Amino acid sequence: MSGAAAVASIEAIAVRLPMREAFATSRGPVGTPESGRDLVLVRMTDERGRTGWGEAGPIPRWSPETLGSVLDTVRGHLAPATVGRDPADLGGLHAAMDGAIAPGRGRGAPIAKAAIDLAAHDLVGRQMGVPLWRLLGRRGREAVRLSWTVLGDPGPAVRLGRSAGFADFNVKVGAGIAADEALVRAVRAEAPAAFLWADANGGYAPHEGVRAARALAAAGADVLEQPLPPHALAATREVVAAHALPIALDEAVTSPADLAEAALLRTLDILTLKVTRTGGLHPSRICAEMAVAHGLGLLSSGLTDGGLAFAANVALAAAFGVTAPCALNGPQLLDGDILAAGLPRDGPVVRAPEGPGLGVEVDLDKVERYRLPM
Repeated sequence: MSGAAAVASIEAIAVRLPMREAFATSRGPVGTPESGRDLVLVRMTDERGRTGWGEAGPIPRWSPETLGSVLDTVRGHLAPATVGRDPADLGGLHAAMDGAIAPGRGRGAPIAKAAIDLAAHDLVGRQMGVPLWRLLGRRGREAVRLSWTVLGDPGPAVRLGRSAGFADFNVKVGAGIAADEALVRAVRAEAPAAFLWADANGGYAPHEGVRAARALAAAGADVLEQPLPPHALAATREVVAAHALPIALDEAVTSPADLAEAALLRTLDILTLKVTRTGGLHPSRICAEMAVAHGLGLLSSGLTDGGLAFAANVALAAAFGVTAPCALNGPQLLDGDILAAGLPRDGPVVRAPEGPGLGVEVDLDKVERYRLPM
């Protein structure tokens, strides 16, 4: 590879970005204007002084990783395993990370590994002078559409999204079937032509899955994501077999191996792409290729991402031609970032990055402004 140079150093930096409003899933609060959104940035520098940046966004109510665990994992385990390696050898990089933090039933610290992976993609793209879509080997679309996350009273929330130019909406369900059905009906009444994505985050009990899917389908949902806990494979298969509405999986797929099992057991109709859930762009690309080969649909969502992971998610969705609105709500909920400028956006339409690497530039002054003393 022209311009190749090994990884010389890796630095993990904790930051706290401000939020505009509170956000919660069926498992509880995720972030508020008072708490902000905590992220870990990874700065990867090669032997020639060139730099790539990555991002990890742990949410303890969503996965077992925390801000502290990601910092410790990167600093104490992943950095020592990857310094000295060729960042373009992504398979070798992930093998080294898996050797340092072993996969278990799931990926094994996927959010921490994603930060290293994104930094490697950014660095390699800059070394080669090519955009991310070339590294992914695909260019299905040049832009993607975003959906608006409905928070609070559905009527005002949908009208607020429309005032910002959004026509499609996603809602958090899983707290109770009757309340969820009423919420979906209310959003559908406000937005009759919208793509309406209901996300339970595993909130329904296994015996509730089929009933919940039928109720939400009758209320007007177009898709139901992760209705049951990730381990409830047999019950999820029953929900898919009921054909009430398409079922997407998110938390249940943390690796290509998870997806292979899910496809074999027929526990999904759609795979939700999310680069931080599966350990970064490299395993996420493999999952996307597998989903296409199995005839599965594709959606895209994030973890209230900062600009780096947002750019990676947009690039992946665009590369694989995702046509459904993407539930990437970072721009909606975050009131600050560490980038000099974000991706070009016209309301809900975001252009895929075209610059080298992740296609965005980090503002070091902003990093210091939001930096946490950890």
